[in-house]
Amino acid sequence: MRRLLLALPLATISLVWAGSAHAALTDAERAQARQLVVGADPAQVGRVRSLVGRPDLDEDESSSALVDAMRATPFDARHESFLRDLLFGPASAAARTSLAAPVVRAVLARAEAVLAAHPSDLERHLSGHREQRDELLRLHAFVAREVASAGSPPAEGHDARAGVRDDALRSAVAAYRAHLDHTGGLMTYAHAVPGSLAPVRAQAATALGELASGLFTRHEVGGWLGLSGARLELFEQSGTLLDDAGTAGDARVAAVAAIWRSFPAAAGADLVVLRKHPAAGVWARGAWAHVRADLGDDLHPMAADALWPAAVFPARPDVALAETALAAAEAAAARVLTARPS
Repeated sequence: MRRLLLALPLATISLVWAGSAHAALTDAERAQARQLVVGADPAQVGRVRSLVGRPDLDEDESSSALVDAMRATPFDARHESFLRDLLFGPASAAARTSLAAPVVRAVLARAEAVLAAHPSDLERHLSGHREQRDELLRLHAFVAREVASAGSPPAEGHDARAGVRDDALRSAVAAYRAHLDHTGGLMTYAHAVPGSLAPVRAQAATALGELASGLFTRHEVGGWLGLSGARLELFEQSGTLLDDAGTAGDARVAAVAAIWRSFPAAAGADLVVLRKHPAAGVWARGAWAHVRADLGDDLHPMAADALWPAAVFPARPDVALAETALAAAEAAAARVLTARPS
C-alpha cells in the first residue's frame, strides 16, 4: 500500500506532463499573436515568443498563428527584423529550436501567397512585378542567412552554438520540400524559368541547400531540386548549384561545369549564375559568381576585339564559355588572395 501511495504523485505528474505536451493556443492567444506579428513592434517580440514558443506546443500549433499572420503581411525590413529578433533576440535561446521551423513555415506561407496573387503572370515570370519579386528574394534570403546559416557555420553543416537543433532544421527542410510541391515544380530545376523569376528560384534552392547541409546528402538535395545530368553531377561533387535558368541542354552545361572545375580555388562556389540579367539580391553562405551571359544551346562567338589585341591572331570562343572562364578566374583569384594575402 505504501508503495502504491508513493507511486501516485509520480503517476499524477506524468499525466500532467503528458497532457501539457499537447497544449493548444486559445482563440484569444492565437488572435493576439497574429496581431502582434502583423504590427511587428520590437517591444512585443518577447510577448509573441512567450505565446508561440512554449515547449508544451507542438510545431503545428506554434506555426499556426505565425503562418496566419505572415501569409497576408508584406515581408518588409520591419517584419524581417521582428522575425530575426523572435529567433535570436535577448532571452530567445530556450525557444529557438521550437520556433525555427515555424518561422520558416511562416516565411514560406508568405512566399506562396505572393506567387498565388499573380497566377497569370507566372508564365511571364513576374515581369512587371519587381516589388513582388524582390519580396520573394528577401523571404528566401532570410531563411538562408538567418536560419540555415546562423552563427558561424562551416562550409558544410551548421553552427551548434547558434542553438538550433538538427531536428528543427530537418523540419525546416521538410517545409521547403512541401513548398516545392505546392508551387507545382515551378521552383525546381525540372523546368526552364527565364526572366525575373530565375533569381528567386536560385535563392530558394540556395536556402534549401543551406538548411540541408550536413543533414542530407547532396544527391538527395539535388533530387528535390530537380537537378539532373551535368548540373546534378557538379552539385554532388562540389556543392555548386549551376543556374542557367534551365535554358541549355546537358552538353552545354557539361562544358561550363568542366571550365569551372578546372579552377580548383573556385570550384567550391555555392552558386554560379549564367544570365545577362542582374543577379543582385541573391545571398549565399559561401562565394558565388555571376557569369554575365546567357547559356542556351546555340554557340555565340565572341567579337575578336573583346579579348585580343590587334597584334594577336584571334580565336573566336563562345561568349558564355569565355565569360565562364573569366568569372572562374576572378572567383579563384579572390579566394586565394583572401586566404593568403601575402
